[in-house]
Amino acid sequence: MQLPNNIKQFRHLRTLILLLALAITGDGRLQAQTCPPNIDFETGTYNNWTCYTGRVAAVNNTNSISLVPSGPQANQHTLY
Repeated sequence: MQLPNNIKQFRHLRTLILLLALAITGDGRLQAQTCPPNIDFETGTYNNWTCYTGRVAAVNNTNSISLVPSGPQANQHTLY
């Protein structure tokens, strides 16, 4: 039995709408994550941050970087 073209188009449209609805709603497992506290220094302090001091050197044409955790150092770690 031959279906009229408008019924065939309706089936394609129905399938497209269903696929779009599934794509938009997802499967429900996705969740937003919260940012760590003070991520943008909103408190004006270094709370929840780790500052480092260290040295950079070229050893045998290879860059060498050594870091040591430290508290905030004047003129090295500055908030504006």
